[in-house]
Amino acid sequence: MIKIPEASIITLDTYKRDLHVGEAFDLSENFNGRVGDEQVPLVIKFLERGKTQQFEDGLVPFISGFVGDRLNDDNVVNADTGVGVSYTGTRSDIVGMGMVKMNLPGTMFPQEGWFYGFLGLETPDHSKRVSTFNVWFHVYNGNPDMFVNKEPFRTELQKLIDSFTTDIANTENDALAVIAEYRKKFQDIITEYQQKLQDVADDATWIISQLDIIEAKIKSNDIATNSQLKQAINDINTSLMSEINQRPKKSDVVDMIKRGFANFDGGQPHAIDDEATLKKTYPSGHGGVFITVDTGHMWMYGPNGEWIDGGVYQSTQVKDGSIDITKLAGNSQTPIFIPSRNGIPNYDSETDTFDFRCNTDSAYFMINNRVILVPQPLVVKNSVFANPVTTSAKLIYDADSESFSFIGWTEKLGINQTMIGGLRRSNEGWFWSGSMDITVDGKEVNQYNIPSNTLFSISSKVAPDFNSKTREFNFNSQNHTTATLFIGDRAIPIPEGTIATPTKEALTGNTLRLVFNVVDYSAKVINWTEEVPPYCAALATILMNYLGRPLIIGGFPYTIDGADPNAEKNKIELTPSKDGAPIFNVSDRSLDFNCYTDSAYIIYDGKSYRIPNQTIIKSNGDFKATSIKFAFNPASMEFKSLGWNEPVELGWTVIASVRLTVGNEALFSANFPVTVKGASFKSKATDNPIDAKIKGINHRGFNTVAPEESRSAYLLSKQNGYHHWEGDINWTKDNVPMMIHDKAINRTARNLDGSQISGTVNITDLNYADLAKYDFGIVKGDRYKGEPLLSFEELVKLARYNDVFLHIEFKYAFTQEQVQILHNIIVKYNMLDRIGWQAFGWDNLKPMMELEPNGQYELLGGDVTDDYFTKMAALKTETNTIIASQDASRNVADIQKIADKGYPIYLWTVDDGDTVRKFRDIGMVEGIMTNGAINVADELVK
Repeated sequence: MIKIPEASIITLDTYKRDLHVGEAFDLSENFNGRVGDEQVPLVIKFLERGKTQQFEDGLVPFISGFVGDRLNDDNVVNADTGVGVSYTGTRSDIVGMGMVKMNLPGTMFPQEGWFYGFLGLETPDHSKRVSTFNVWFHVYNGNPDMFVNKEPFRTELQKLIDSFTTDIANTENDALAVIAEYRKKFQDIITEYQQKLQDVADDATWIISQLDIIEAKIKSNDIATNSQLKQAINDINTSLMSEINQRPKKSDVVDMIKRGFANFDGGQPHAIDDEATLKKTYPSGHGGVFITVDTGHMWMYGPNGEWIDGGVYQSTQVKDGSIDITKLAGNSQTPIFIPSRNGIPNYDSETDTFDFRCNTDSAYFMINNRVILVPQPLVVKNSVFANPVTTSAKLIYDADSESFSFIGWTEKLGINQTMIGGLRRSNEGWFWSGSMDITVDGKEVNQYNIPSNTLFSISSKVAPDFNSKTREFNFNSQNHTTATLFIGDRAIPIPEGTIATPTKEALTGNTLRLVFNVVDYSAKVINWTEEVPPYCAALATILMNYLGRPLIIGGFPYTIDGADPNAEKNKIELTPSKDGAPIFNVSDRSLDFNCYTDSAYIIYDGKSYRIPNQTIIKSNGDFKATSIKFAFNPASMEFKSLGWNEPVELGWTVIASVRLTVGNEALFSANFPVTVKGASFKSKATDNPIDAKIKGINHRGFNTVAPEESRSAYLLSKQNGYHHWEGDINWTKDNVPMMIHDKAINRTARNLDGSQISGTVNITDLNYADLAKYDFGIVKGDRYKGEPLLSFEELVKLARYNDVFLHIEFKYAFTQEQVQILHNIIVKYNMLDRIGWQAFGWDNLKPMMELEPNGQYELLGGDVTDDYFTKMAALKTETNTIIASQDASRNVADIQKIADKGYPIYLWTVDDGDTVRKFRDIGMVEGIMTNGAINVADELVK
């Protein structure tokens, strides 16, 4: 990309200003032309509403206007006062980033004065003009040649004579003032040109002497008439022009220069020993160029009276340190890459897409000493592999288009294109080489040159541990059971007490490497951008923030901060004994497996473990703790309880956890049923009847525990005393209504293996059958793994079987066909009297009102004003029910105003008892919507 200094760039926004007649942008501070100059660069940066202009439809820059010696009374130059000029550029004038560089021809500057006209964008055939700007700037006289120095002077003098002639001819009474003014102007010319133009200065002196004579006559009352003054001026002009015409012509000067150069013996630089000799020999300067033999530098005597070092006169090599990275083309660089906090990029071999994993954070490159941010999110399609026989592709960054793409391996890089990495597919797997680590299908591809046949074996006593705060890796190598590195046939014991300490760069990096030196037996944690030191083998990659926690990729067991990072990832199944489910005792915080006449079994990692009879996991003694974890060690068949913040040691796994609420209720998270005993424990939630005066409405089901709007969430809602369920509808691509709040499924769904979904996936882009590719339960834990997305029809059936009232939100304006589908389902299951339709956009409900005039419609939100009540009244009929469904953060006075109008009121979303009690005395409040953190029936009576 062409680099242009910021100070020389003129920035114009096509929507910034509405220009009127006589208004224009003054470019004189940034740009001016000189008479006859060729290829004058005019650099303009075009914006459109503050964003970089894209030059669509083949737009090119143009400039058109007039050049004249002055601006008229309207501050413009037009056809009457100037010469018409114009220039239309080409696509090659566009240099990127919204900038154009027009090399204007000499015909744009035919005379000294002002340019005034238009600057903008148009198609080359002039058929379309997107935007234009009125602009003006100075046009100066050209820089005169050092030998041809009379023509510019003659021009200025002639102008002064003409001006004096006009002013003296027009004066009536104040001729003395005119003469005094022009005496100073002629004197200024003498001062300016007396060294170079002595002969012309003599003429000007003669003119001044004539002015003295005139002045004397005036003072002696011998005042000349206008006609006499004009004749005197004409005589002066004739004399001066005769003198000037005797000066050499331009062709004479050119001929003189050619002859002078032909006989010039000082055209070559003069050699001299060194700088000191030069200055001693010519202390007052000398014409020409001198070369100092000792350094090869050229020296010239400058106008300030001192010798100037002009640098190396001629070089056969590049000076050390003279070229930095900013002078390198993009295709000659290797960029530095920093991944986002979401993790290293991933290549999906099934879709041939490269995901930079910039979901909530940006990754960035350092190219040409500039930071290039990777947009959020960014997934790059690799179309090169669409050809089944192609096995290699290059990922590149194009600085001109500011985009990433894949190109063929044999394609050449453009001057402003930088290679990020190379990807190869083969029967042996995937290979990647580049400026960053990546994963392919979620698995790391190792790009480093690790010695072949390398294996790391941990100590048989203690697993190695990584401290996420200090970033130290403790090998936990023991005296007699050392951790060992195997390279080929060589076994290298890692000394007891060996700890890999981080480098300075590793203390702030996100992707690290663990390396071990096979010569001095030292170890380091280095940043991924650092080169592996000599004699070192890379044992593992450490990602500091993989899905919110550190991850070590090395193929060996490890702990992080003393805890097994995989302890809570494995799914635990329990088959209870015939005596019944395990029993949790609230009083002593113990978990009894209830194995007295029969055995229970734990299924872990594909194996079955028999729980010994009378096994009880006792409390760790902390009876103030409200969160407890129960852990199991398959190797030793031990059980124990842990505090919530205690690390899980390697070899142990969590089988269940419990949370004690302020009401002394026990909320279990486990893949098996648990019976809770204790006098203060509520074994059954208080029921809130379907026709209660103040109804508890469960928002998206019991989503504090189960996946929102799932079958499990709604059934758990019923178990907790709710007979009113709320939910949201979004539609699949093939027009199936589904219960999901967001249009994008990313927040509430995962891939079937539990991993995050790459890129944004909207339900409106999926057919109903495609939903089977995703897991909509695992976000709430393994116990809900495999939960499918619930359809609206399945929810209606579930509500009918459980005698529940539904409250369904229209997320946007549904089509008439979609509204008819919803109505048909309600009629099919005879639920017309058990459903309320709600929407923030009240007009979205009108199609359903036409189909079901007797229905219940819940109008969400709206400021409590006269307009609010007017719109509600317009929707109210004699047969329908209108509910004012309002945000519970509103004040009591506003809610009372709605009640005074006679509208029933629902409040959302309430998860604390104080808010319930704040509004319970307003008689028209008939519904409290909650996520399930409170029991509405209980809070009403407190």
